[in-house]
Amino acid sequence: YVADEPGTDQLLVVLAGGESERPSRILRVKDDVGATSTESFFELPRRLIYSLCFHPRYITNRLLFLFSNGPTGASTRTNRISRFTVTRDSIPRIEPDSEEIIIEWASSGHDGGDLASGLDGMLYVTTADGSTESDTLNAGQTMDDLLANVLRIDVDHPTPSQPYRVPGDNP
Repeated sequence: YVADEPGTDQLLVVLAGGESERPSRILRVKDDVGATSTESFFELPRRLIYSLCFHPRYITNRLLFLFSNGPTGASTRTNRISRFTVTRDSIPRIEPDSEEIIIEWASSGHDGGDLASGLDGMLYVTTADGSTESDTLNAGQTMDDLLANVLRIDVDHPTPSQPYRVPGDNP
């Protein structure tokens, strides 16, 4: 997975991993075909990182969202959308202790895994059926759970009970 870092000439590249001895990693590299070096941006042991996206106001608030699944190797795993803060250092990095879990749900395969910040300021999340077979939960046939859907959530206006709000104009 590759994403342009807003306001910079850098790309963030997700490297698969997730095992304790080989964590998922995000590298930062100059967006230049002649680039020969990378910088470590983040490491996440025991979880697979599927995607990331930047908050629409990333340049000023330094917020980034990650979609991950884990813990790797466990029979029961979860998909997780987390919000992190990126440091303002000369070589920026994700601040690991800044993680705020936005939403999480059980998934043991067919995880989905993409994120996007919409032009409407909402966070869009693709989920999948959460099974290892062909939708054994029949999740793709309903819209009453988080599985097999495109979620649209407002991460800037949390409710008292959760760190996001479901927009009233969602279908």
